[in-house]
Amino acid sequence: METVADEDSSSMKKRKLSISPLTMVEAQHILPIHSTIFSSKRTSPLCAFASFIFIIYICGIGVYLWSSNFACRLRNFGDPSSIPLSNIAFDVEQRGRYIIIKNYIRSAIQPNKGNTMTLASAALFTDLSHLPEICGRWKGPVSISVYAPGSDFKTALKKIFSLRLANSCIHQNVTWHLFFDFEFSPSWDKFQSPEEEAGMSTAASGSYDVWIKGTFKSHGHLPFPANIGRNVAIRESKTDFVLVGDLNYYPSINIIPRFLELLKYQGPTGNRVYVLPVFKMAGYGKPPETKSELVQMTAEGNIVLPSGTEDCTQCNIFPNARKWLEVRSPDETLSVYYVSREKEELESWQPYYISTRDIPLFDEDQIKEGKFDRKLQLLELCLQHYEFHILDNAFLVQVQEVTETTKDVNVLQSFIHHNNLAREKKIEDLLCRYGSDTGCSI
Repeated sequence: METVADEDSSSMKKRKLSISPLTMVEAQHILPIHSTIFSSKRTSPLCAFASFIFIIYICGIGVYLWSSNFACRLRNFGDPSSIPLSNIAFDVEQRGRYIIIKNYIRSAIQPNKGNTMTLASAALFTDLSHLPEICGRWKGPVSISVYAPGSDFKTALKKIFSLRLANSCIHQNVTWHLFFDFEFSPSWDKFQSPEEEAGMSTAASGSYDVWIKGTFKSHGHLPFPANIGRNVAIRESKTDFVLVGDLNYYPSINIIPRFLELLKYQGPTGNRVYVLPVFKMAGYGKPPETKSELVQMTAEGNIVLPSGTEDCTQCNIFPNARKWLEVRSPDETLSVYYVSREKEELESWQPYYISTRDIPLFDEDQIKEGKFDRKLQLLELCLQHYEFHILDNAFLVQVQEVTETTKDVNVLQSFIHHNNLAREKKIEDLLCRYGSDTGCSI
């Protein structure tokens, strides 16, 4: 897997993508040339009527396919020639079927990597409403990759600029990367700066459809390749340490200065990650900012220990969770509550954690809707003998998601089937590389 190297923030590299033309498939005749329907011989009125109905039926199918999501996929393969990126002053990369524009919109403040750390995330533009609250709690650099295929690209840009104008924390701290499928990409021959792209009318674009309700992604039943976005957000961050999270998980306050102070006493991190326990809002309201507030809201029933998520069963239940709530220490301190070295705990646990930026990448064949999309990275951490240090006085709170998800059961099952097949192959590769007698499993 290719590793993206750090680049000077003031430089903009130009890369040329070489993409082979799409295969052109010659259309076949729907009906035989010598069909009796088009015979010049006299036919009975009944046969003529049946022939007429048959032709109407065939035409109806054609119109349906052309206007459906299936036709949407066929019509939006883009220009079959190579994408002309030689004159575009943005760092553009292709990974498989996806195109990534890295650092498309940069934060106003460049972080000092030794004095802070980065929150990295992959998101859809529908997730971005969480960002003002998260940025205010985090108070540090944020690196976000937004998946925006088709008309979602311009919609995402408009949302981003709206947030930047309305919120100084977002303007100063958040760097944006956008990515999308090659066949649902912008018009590269007219590609402009993010400000100009955001100001253009999506209705005037002929390269993709505009959806009045929902998103282009949902109408096209496209999967969310979150792991590609996570890897880009991590590799393009400028700090030594990162926290990879989802935008519906709010961090407690003052994590950055407390964690950096903790590192002074921890020594070299080595193969070690620092886990933030996860709790869940029982309803709506303001999530807690400190452990004292969390404990009080738990006693009142407003916060619960998660019993599962849409991704997996019991994946956010961390070891000794009940005892964690009973340990009381001053809110301004940060310490390690528990060190998990038991490999069995990772079988049902899918933690969020602070790590160094050179941590093993997430598997990019896994998609968000296919479930357990982060588990392969955890298996690799286990195989590399990582320790999971659970922090006290730092946590994440899961709030209600606003992301539009696929409701079609057959589509969801196909996503799950895809992840299962890809995961089985990758597990074999990892066990072959590290050995199968390590005791690690998922």
